[in-house]
Amino acid sequence: MENASKSSDPFPLALVVLDLAPWVKKETVEWLMSRIEGLKSTGGAELKVKMVDQSDSKGVVLLIGSTLDRLLRGAEEAALMKVYGDGNFKPFKYSDRQNFREPEAQLLTTAEMLYIIKFMLDNLRANDEQYVPGQPNTKLSPGKPIIPELWGAKILTKMYPMHNREELENLKEQWKKHSYLISQPVQALRNYFGESVALYFGFLGYFTWGLAFRTLLELFFYVTNLKESGGCVICALYNIIWSTVFLEGWKRRSAELTFKWGTLRQMEGFEQVRAGFEEKVGLHQATVVKETSILSQQRNMNILIKSMPFLIGCLTITSLLITTYLDMDRKAQEHDLQEQSVQSLLLSYAPILAYSAIVEALNKVYLILAKALTERENHRLASTHESYLLAKVLIFYLINNFAIHYYFAFYLRDMKRLADTLSAQLLVHQFMGQFFDTIVPYWLTQLKLIKVDKMLSSAANVGLQLIEKEANLRDSSDGLLEEYLELFIKFGYVTLFSSAYPLAGSFSFLNNVLGIKLESMKFSKVLQRQFPVPSANIGAWQMAFEYLTTLAIITNCGLISLSPEFRQLFSDLPDLHYFLLAVAIEHGFLGMQKFVRLAIPEVPSDIANKLERIEQECRRAIFHNESCR
Repeated sequence: MENASKSSDPFPLALVVLDLAPWVKKETVEWLMSRIEGLKSTGGAELKVKMVDQSDSKGVVLLIGSTLDRLLRGAEEAALMKVYGDGNFKPFKYSDRQNFREPEAQLLTTAEMLYIIKFMLDNLRANDEQYVPGQPNTKLSPGKPIIPELWGAKILTKMYPMHNREELENLKEQWKKHSYLISQPVQALRNYFGESVALYFGFLGYFTWGLAFRTLLELFFYVTNLKESGGCVICALYNIIWSTVFLEGWKRRSAELTFKWGTLRQMEGFEQVRAGFEEKVGLHQATVVKETSILSQQRNMNILIKSMPFLIGCLTITSLLITTYLDMDRKAQEHDLQEQSVQSLLLSYAPILAYSAIVEALNKVYLILAKALTERENHRLASTHESYLLAKVLIFYLINNFAIHYYFAFYLRDMKRLADTLSAQLLVHQFMGQFFDTIVPYWLTQLKLIKVDKMLSSAANVGLQLIEKEANLRDSSDGLLEEYLELFIKFGYVTLFSSAYPLAGSFSFLNNVLGIKLESMKFSKVLQRQFPVPSANIGAWQMAFEYLTTLAIITNCGLISLSPEFRQLFSDLPDLHYFLLAVAIEHGFLGMQKFVRLAIPEVPSDIANKLERIEQECRRAIFHNESCR
């Protein structure tokens, strides 16, 4: 932000890199640069663009920036909400900019600047061009966005924002403070990465605090030996209550944060077409509806033909894996009974460790395949694409990670094996997750950066050196998918079966404390900077965690009904009546969950009142404008 006033610098503010394919012709590059720099009245974006590299092997690298004045006008185009002089949020207006609370140079965070630049690039639309100049096979349609066509034709190979080193260093210094051992510097994260990343770290910190309270109870169980006298029932009941209250508390915390940032009730613009969407161009308007209907039918057929068999295949693989593990474990235990040696004892742990490692590997394979399948379904909107991807991934992960626990709990009814399997799988999951998802990528990235430094040590172009370093960071185009998946699985370990192994919450708490530090290292030193995404909450993940909470209620009620302590209370009941009692209790807790969700407002009352006043002022302003016409 300190450089905001340096108008002499051609790129004084946030920067975005565009990589074009090596085979792209000069005519195409010049056309694209002219469209990016062109006046808005002629369909341009009025941004600054500079070619920083051109080679036969790496292609053309364009660096895009903007002046502060253009960004402020872009903030109005993007309908950003900013704090007005009266303390309320209002849609930003360039002509009224002096009446907003912050001075011009501090009105926009660097994350908002990047969002505006991407917004303007995404809104570059074809004028009268029939095809991309220099690329006659890449057709364009008047009024349709240009960038998706460049992605589809492989002309554009990468687009990512550059890190602001000074601001990033300040953020890393905040992460090092002891006050952020669990809680996170969400305001600084929002200013730098945007709301979506800030909400992820806010949720991570909130989840860790929730695990801290669980850890106190679990340690109490072990110190008092309560586990042996009904502790499993108490822990199952605690799982039900904790998971429900935790998520409702997070909704309120999320609302507080996003209200402070002005995105809680921000009007959403029309969604842009997803970059990977394949759409036939050159159609007459009359055929658009028909073409969309055909694409929808084709997509539904793809889902039926490809995704459903894949789900059945995953179930088959998981069943074979469990069967193989049980056979290997039986043989290892029999061998240990015969040998009674240290070697045979150690060997008896090999099957569960091997099983847990294979489960982790299959998680990665399922994720890759789910992405590929969803991509082939050709969804038009990014939100639809994400919903279908999440539906596949979460189902696969639940089956792959927890199927064996349901087998031990409800088929074999062997709580000891359930606890042993859960403890081993949890430890392997946490170790492999931290090691292969953060530590190994960090080492590999640092090795690549060292090589880049040696190759470019004699280069005079300092800007090119920085861009080369940014290009060698790990791609972050998947957003926060893998990060939320990790929390989703951890939440499942804690809430589904931890009554059989109460220390699951304690190990997850310690893992989260370490994970916070590793995640901060990952986002600051390993990943490319993500494009900011204005967010009112954690999106579809909120619903995913709510579904998991409902599953936790059903599972824990089942575990309670299987416990000897609970069975003894109703020993006189016939099996059918006992089963109906268990179902009634389960429905009672599901009703309690529904009641809690209704009784606890998602938005705190003081924020709700402020929102009502803001909406009333907006309605009066709209009425006044209409009356003046």
